[in-house]
Amino acid sequence: MKDKNIMHPLGKYLRRCVFAVASIIIFLSLTSCRLAREYSGWERPVEDIFMGFFVTVGNHDAFFGNERIYAVFEGTGPFTFPGIEGIPFFVGTLEYEYEDAYGTGSVTTSFAEVGPGIVSDTMHTHISDNDISKTLSGTLTVSPRLADAVFRFNPVYQTADRRVYIGHGGSSVTAARISWEFEGRTQSFRMEESRTITENGVSQTLSVSVELGIAVMHPPERIVVLQMDAESNVIRRAEYLPHEMPEEITPLPATVYFIAETHRDARLNNPVIRALYEPDDEWMQTFRENGNGVLDKWVTRINW
Repeated sequence: MKDKNIMHPLGKYLRRCVFAVASIIIFLSLTSCRLAREYSGWERPVEDIFMGFFVTVGNHDAFFGNERIYAVFEGTGPFTFPGIEGIPFFVGTLEYEYEDAYGTGSVTTSFAEVGPGIVSDTMHTHISDNDISKTLSGTLTVSPRLADAVFRFNPVYQTADRRVYIGHGGSSVTAARISWEFEGRTQSFRMEESRTITENGVSQTLSVSVELGIAVMHPPERIVVLQMDAESNVIRRAEYLPHEMPEEITPLPATVYFIAETHRDARLNNPVIRALYEPDDEWMQTFRENGNGVLDKWVTRINW
């Protein structure tokens, strides 16, 4: 039940470098091809690096006109794009100044921006002498009422001076499914880009790979948490609305494991989903639906 997300610090790089395109592998839908032709006069500077996506919901473009939309970043984040509602999912580089007892300096580090409703299963940065690769993957979970909505994957880029913006192009998909009861991943979109950076006669390849899937889940109506003793007797039962799940739970002295029951629409073949949590499990995971139809993961600490 634990997320194993890894993000390694990234050393200083990208100092006013000249970039050359090594390869670009992009999987686009017919809609994205139409948009590429529409904005064929707009060219992205070669030094700007692909980061990931800013997902918008609705059959419309995230941008208007032929201008970039730059993100606003306040200190510790998150990144926001003025005037646009959406869900970020991208990986990039931040550089910040510091001061301590030994003096001042700067730190360059990788970061991942993962918006509400997305469960990330891979966040990884690999650094070697000749290669820097960043991989980000995850799943956006939505209610069935968004099954026919259009999800637009707007590409996000970062400039050499660390500014972040939405560019043109991208792809659009839906979460359409084969039946009312179906749950699970319905679509995914993946984009990769590699560039070769040459500085002082030394070449290094920067690769970014971002994949985001869309999954449908029937939203919880209530959560029942059972504390069980060594004889599998229920010694405490607590019921919560999804948005009332506590931040932490302290088990009774006789509790040896928990059972969390997620109760959904009674018309489903499996209206109740059960998960077991033992002393090795530090967190209890449940979901809650937001007003926009996206399901957020919620974790409750278990104070064994």
